[in-house]
Amino acid sequence: MLFLKRMAYRITHWFRGCHLWRRQRTITAAALILVVTFTVSMLLGLWRDRLLYATFYACCAPQLDVYNAAFKIPDFLFALLVTGSLSAAFIPIFSQFRTRSHRQAYALATSVTFLLAGLFLLAGSFIFIFARSLANIVAPGFSDSQLKLMVYFIHWMLLGQAFFLFSSLTTSILQARKRFLFPALAPIFYNLSIIIAIIGWSSRLGMLAPVLGVVVGAFLHWLIQVPALIKAGFYFAWPTQLWSKGISKIISLMIPRSLALALDEIAATLAIFLASGLPSGSLSLFYLSQHLYVIPVRLFGITLGQAIFPSFSQLIARRRRWAFRERFLKAFHLVFYLTSFVTVMMLVLRLPLVRLLFGSRQFPWAATVMTGRLLAYLAPAILAQAGIQILVRVFYSFQDTKTTFLAALWSLIINVAISVPGVYIFGWGIYAIVAAISLASVFQFGILFIILMVRLNHWQKEIRLNGTFFGRLLIVNLLAGLAAWGLMHFFDSFVFDTSRVFGLFLLTGLSFSGGLTTYLVLSWRLDLFSFFSPAWRRLLADKKLPF
Repeated sequence: MLFLKRMAYRITHWFRGCHLWRRQRTITAAALILVVTFTVSMLLGLWRDRLLYATFYACCAPQLDVYNAAFKIPDFLFALLVTGSLSAAFIPIFSQFRTRSHRQAYALATSVTFLLAGLFLLAGSFIFIFARSLANIVAPGFSDSQLKLMVYFIHWMLLGQAFFLFSSLTTSILQARKRFLFPALAPIFYNLSIIIAIIGWSSRLGMLAPVLGVVVGAFLHWLIQVPALIKAGFYFAWPTQLWSKGISKIISLMIPRSLALALDEIAATLAIFLASGLPSGSLSLFYLSQHLYVIPVRLFGITLGQAIFPSFSQLIARRRRWAFRERFLKAFHLVFYLTSFVTVMMLVLRLPLVRLLFGSRQFPWAATVMTGRLLAYLAPAILAQAGIQILVRVFYSFQDTKTTFLAALWSLIINVAISVPGVYIFGWGIYAIVAAISLASVFQFGILFIILMVRLNHWQKEIRLNGTFFGRLLIVNLLAGLAAWGLMHFFDSFVFDTSRVFGLFLLTGLSFSGGLTTYLVLSWRLDLFSFFSPAWRRLLADKKLPF
């Protein structure tokens, strides 16, 4: 008994002093944690999708379409109420309150929790009651049996979104405190839950198995972060008044951001609306290509944006605008340096990549070809969305969410103007939808970038620096892509039997390695690394320019 007490004491002592609980004080440390954990989560997500499509695509393609479509209405509610307030409004205001008083900051967090929970309860009840009518609006091409199943899935997923609400609040508080590890671990548990549900329950429950996996995964997504929240010193500091200046400021920032996210969700819902009337399986392949194209966006754009956003907010709050400008440009160029190479490799190796990740007897070659084509159409959106993740956080740091809303509005208009005629008039099918997404994303990035350059009032210097960097980057990517393409065709024609998994794996790996080697060597020869080293600061030595 004494031995057990001593062991418990030692474990508790180690647990409290463990480096896992400490703050990540540098952007590099935070970004490294986010990239590593997201890579693990990404691999699990790919395994999850492979299991899902291998289990249900051949036998249950209509039900799989319903599963993918059922996410949209709960996701819309979550994005409108939660993501809009936390990503743009809560962290900057919470950081300001923490500079004054910890108690005021936690009282603000408590007030936001009650406010969002109340709004979620009202809106969730509305969706629960009118789920059938909403399903008819989102997917009018579905049959009556599909719509009934979609309503059933929506009811379950609303419970999962409730858990995500508390999880996202926890994540925002931890990230504001520069604790990134446990929020980054949460998606791993979410994906593991769905994988276990598909393997263990699909034979008995069918498509309900991954739905229940989503609910349990959402609960684990929140639960894994609770110990870190307690260790960070969080406590419920009851607000002395129901309404405060902090809440008012958060709502004023939340409304434009929520409307911008609503526009994004409308664009995603439009894709479901249009795809629901196409042949069975089209919507599922569209979602599969989307899951692939968002990998580099999340791996580099979102992770770097999340890591640098608290620093952006603090630098602006402390009026250190020169340091802010330097950090923004470095992050902006870094995200394009990393994302552009992955985009080119995904474009060149799209067919072997899709076959390697999702190819099975239940996933036919025609589906592989179509997914690869959809991924090619989405390639421009990868670069645009990765850059948008950095740009929008710059505007959030300035507590400006109206500009991002207007950019999202114009993006939606372009999306509708291309996708609707493309499907109903020109008959381009699912390709019109992905082309519209790409062109709208490129436009949104361009307008945000131009507005930011005008606001920073650095036109001449910024154009020169960005022109030099992106010109060299274009050359490096073109040559790296040609190297990977040549190796792929050589190995496919003369060396490997790509009808087998092992040969396909070697072809993809060696072609990617050849492209990566070319990319790194040319980057060194063209001095691209100087943009991410201390020598980079000399490029910004002219401090006479206004900020």
